[in-house]
Amino acid sequence: MSIFSSLPDVLSRIKGTIQTVFSKALSAKTSYAERMVGRTIIEEFHKHRRVFITGAGVIALLLLVFAVVLLINAERSKKPRSPIQVEKSKPTSIPMEDIFLPDEPDFLPNVILEKQPKKWDAQDARPFWTNPLENDPSQWQNNIKNTVDEIMEKTP
Repeated sequence: MSIFSSLPDVLSRIKGTIQTVFSKALSAKTSYAERMVGRTIIEEFHKHRRVFITGAGVIALLLLVFAVVLLINAERSKKPRSPIQVEKSKPTSIPMEDIFLPDEPDFLPNVILEKQPKKWDAQDARPFWTNPLENDPSQWQNNIKNTVDEIMEKTP
């Protein structure tokens, strides 16, 4: 039994199924609203035929323009590029020294890392010390008073 010998039987079954479906769909058992859905769509299409046809034409035109743009770009990519373009498009590597900081050395030159505490005596402090009692004490009082007055004048 070959495939072609059973083909007429299969086709007749398909035809019967389609007829049954359409007869049930168009029979009086279907509601009025169900039958009118198909009619209203057809009526709306006839009323606004220009809008539907124009919309379909615009969509087809946009698809055509999109296809033409794709074809043009495909043709451009097939053209050989100049050596300058090839050189510019090569990937470049960045040296690691430019990205990361170098490691610090084990010691820093001219820097004393540890220092022994030193006891200061009067001889070491002499260049930095001024005895307030050597000069007239009123001079120190005037300096202090002027400084306080200056601060008080600046504060709101």
